[in-house]
Amino acid sequence: MALGAALTGLLLYMLPYGWDYPTCLAIGSVLAATDPVAVVNLLKELGASPALTMIIEGESMLNDGTAVVFFTVAYDLVAGVQQGPIQIMMFVLGSTLGAALLGGLVGSLGYRWIRGTSNKLRKRNAMIQILVTLCCAYWSFIVAEGVFHVSGILSTVASSVVLAHKMWPRLVESQAMREVWLLMGTVANCVVFFLAGVFACQAARSDVPPLDYMLLPVCYLGVMFIRFAMLLLCWPLLNCAAKHERLSLKDLVIMTWGGLRGMVGLAFAILIKKDLAAGALSSKDGDRIFFLVAGIVAITLLINATTCPALVHCLHGSGTALHRVALVKSVARIAEEHVEALRAKMQLIRSSRSFGLSGAAVEAYLAEPEEVRNHMCRLYGRVRESIPTHDEDNDGASGKSQGQSATHPSDEATSKLWSRLVAAEQELVSRGGSDLIADSGLDPELHRLHSLLQGRDLDTSCLSGIRHVFLTCVSMSYLDQVSHQIAGAGHLFRKVLRHSVNLAKEHASLGLIDWQIIHDHLPKQVSGPREPIQEILQRATAADPVATLAGQACHCISRRSAQKEVRSRMRTFHLIMSFLEAQSYAQQQVATFYGNDASADTPEEAFVILESCTNVLTALSYLCRIVSRPLQSQFSHLVEVRVLVDAYRNFVCSTLAGGILRPLEAADLLRPLEAELSRLEAEQIELPVETQRDVSNNSSDASEELDSF
Repeated sequence: MALGAALTGLLLYMLPYGWDYPTCLAIGSVLAATDPVAVVNLLKELGASPALTMIIEGESMLNDGTAVVFFTVAYDLVAGVQQGPIQIMMFVLGSTLGAALLGGLVGSLGYRWIRGTSNKLRKRNAMIQILVTLCCAYWSFIVAEGVFHVSGILSTVASSVVLAHKMWPRLVESQAMREVWLLMGTVANCVVFFLAGVFACQAARSDVPPLDYMLLPVCYLGVMFIRFAMLLLCWPLLNCAAKHERLSLKDLVIMTWGGLRGMVGLAFAILIKKDLAAGALSSKDGDRIFFLVAGIVAITLLINATTCPALVHCLHGSGTALHRVALVKSVARIAEEHVEALRAKMQLIRSSRSFGLSGAAVEAYLAEPEEVRNHMCRLYGRVRESIPTHDEDNDGASGKSQGQSATHPSDEATSKLWSRLVAAEQELVSRGGSDLIADSGLDPELHRLHSLLQGRDLDTSCLSGIRHVFLTCVSMSYLDQVSHQIAGAGHLFRKVLRHSVNLAKEHASLGLIDWQIIHDHLPKQVSGPREPIQEILQRATAADPVATLAGQACHCISRRSAQKEVRSRMRTFHLIMSFLEAQSYAQQQVATFYGNDASADTPEEAFVILESCTNVLTALSYLCRIVSRPLQSQFSHLVEVRVLVDAYRNFVCSTLAGGILRPLEAADLLRPLEAELSRLEAEQIELPVETQRDVSNNSSDASEELDSF
């Protein structure tokens, strides 16, 4: 960002504008700020590389604040403020690190306020939470700019990151929060672009020389070339950030062409036009600068934004992968089956309603079943015709560009995967989990999948695509579990489960690695039995039995240690059970989407499901190792009660929202539920001494590592 602003300023200094270098540097920092959010949405729709979209999203989030810092430094130089290198360095550090710390503090305070208003029985809480987020945005900006004189935009970004990371499970109306902020962003963009249009018309009618019109395309081409050069220079660093999925030269071209200029540049240009650097610039210079910035913004929006889809199609191919075609056809087939079942049900319901009339009179008001069926069949035919076809030429070109063959023999990969699965199954049996395998009927299905892979080739592109769909189904299951409070009030989902899915999607070409990512957040190993803390404390106080105060203190320490240990085990149980539930759901969905029934019928499906089964067996083995069966039974009881209580609460809240119950009446119904949950929590913590001893015999590192969640 800094180098791009400096080179853009140097380009403007070399052109016959007649401005000094500080003025050109200020304009360069304005033009270096890109706004590629629309391009990111386009890349996601077209299924572009996750690494590419991640890097562009990170750039769009941080470059605005960085541009403000460099613009402020250069603008002060234009205004005549004398600053040495040390003062500039201190200002940059304070405007970045200081702004981030201040924004994080404001965001944390806002989150505590949102958490205190998370009671869904109070309808006003939704509005209060929306207003708190609005206040956090303005507080972080105003305090940073007006009090501490640091970057308000970076402070607002930091505050928003803290809120977005923590607040979603606590929101009363999450959809209302999204809609309000989407509306505010749209209105803000409209206002800025409206003002820019007015000022641009004024500048065009004023004393803008004809030379500026001729220099505008030169500046546009120069800005695009400088951005491409900066991306080439940072190419190795970008590949280090992308890790396994490296960026190609085509991706750099897309990033260059997708670097639109938008609202931030126009806002800075309006500031220059109105303030004129405290009188250091003339009104003519202000009009010329605004004309230059507004012209480049207009060109990028009219040319880059409209041609970016064609560029992406040209560089990455416009054909649809074979597995995506199969997926679309399966979804269409499932939709037809669902609609046909609904049509039959509707016909049955309508024919059973007499409304006090005779049968002939009722039939006169009903639609003809055959006509409805024929109409829907014609519609199904048109839908099937609209399904895109597979483009083998584009797939072949894409495979060659990545240096990979489209298919490879599956025998070696299958043997390695099968060895891992057998080892995981043996480990589970050694941990006492043989009954889990017997009850699930897993062995026959595993052998069927294994036989499906024998002597078959695997399409690597199809395999990666099925893994991506599988992980999407896993993420859907996690979201559903969070809505039912299965995944620990959203904490584990946000910290571990969601992170595992996002990272596994990025590296889908390597395999299903979501369990490995989750495992990195768990205790790496379980040490041998350690002496229970109760016995240690009893020996420490045995020499002085009169010291009752010391004995009570030791008992309190022992009890708190056991509570902490049990909470850690319960978090582990929640996480692994959520993972197992999501894997089971994703296996069923993938087999349904890519086949004619609920069973896998292609080698790629079988391979992905075998990968999932291997992860499931490994997770079960870990669960049996870290959480004993008595604790698993108690934790399962608590989870089921919480789910049922949450269902009861949701039903009562729905009657409250419909106006059937009043708030006080709903509170009377829910008060015993809250008391019962508190009692169950106390029961879970006050375990008997035998269970505490069993807990204490596990890893000494468990609670510390699990607390890192």
